[in-house]
Amino acid sequence: MARKFPPEAYQLAETYQLGAPLKRRAGLGWIMLYSFPMIVFLLGAIGAAAAAFGSFASFGTNAMLPLVTSCTSLLCIAGIVIYLSLARNTWRHYAYECTNGFVEVNRKTREVRHVLHWDEVSSARVSGGGRSLPIYYVSDIHGKEFEVPYHAIWRRCKREARKRTAVESQKR
Repeated sequence: MARKFPPEAYQLAETYQLGAPLKRRAGLGWIMLYSFPMIVFLLGAIGAAAAAFGSFASFGTNAMLPLVTSCTSLLCIAGIVIYLSLARNTWRHYAYECTNGFVEVNRKTREVRHVLHWDEVSSARVSGGGRSLPIYYVSDIHGKEFEVPYHAIWRRCKREARKRTAVESQKR
């Protein structure tokens, strides 16, 4: 069964000679999507712990309880707002992975940000990781490097770069 894409995908693939669209990719959104419940649970647990601590710390008097509860609520709300703003940044763009390359599009303006054919990939590298989200970079044969926030596309670029270096080393 053939996968259905919006007309935009076929038009972009034809315009930039990318072959047939294979998959639509969202930038690192899967990390944000899967971590969202965990972040909300963590912030809620911190809020509950702070409220419990506030009620026990004041012993018989509940003078501190309203202050601790309101501060904890503000902290949780601020954390969720910051998290959602980060999530919004990762969803600003999307890409269509095609048989011969990919095209990245700005979600709001529908402007094309990057077009790259698989045979134009020179190198792929990753930066960050550890405590921060990884940042994936790809360089084309013209020396232009840009960020590719799509792990699957970056992996494909890395594979294509390895093929390219293997072919070039065999020619020597």
